[in-house]
Amino acid sequence: MCVRANAETGAYDGAHAIERAFDDYKAGKLANDTTGIMVHNVISEVDRGEPILVREIKCRPDEDLHQLEARIHSYEHELIVEATAKVAQEIVASRKAA
Repeated sequence: MCVRANAETGAYDGAHAIERAFDDYKAGKLANDTTGIMVHNVISEVDRGEPILVREIKCRPDEDLHQLEARIHSYEHELIVEATAKVAQEIVASRKAA
């Protein structure tokens, strides 16, 4: 599993995703003024694995980049726990079904 900023697979892959999304927000290019986070399965292509959980995050007009980064990171900490629990439950359920 991997947690990444920006919930849309294929958008802002790799490093500095929050900064690139924030720049697009300030330029009026970010759809619905919304970015997000996702936890996804890891595959060989960076940030292209199947999403496990996704959470949208609305950008705020009074927020600077550092505030948005801090808010996103706090949500990432919650989402990785939720995704881990979800995957663990799926593993247990599949073993019971076997």
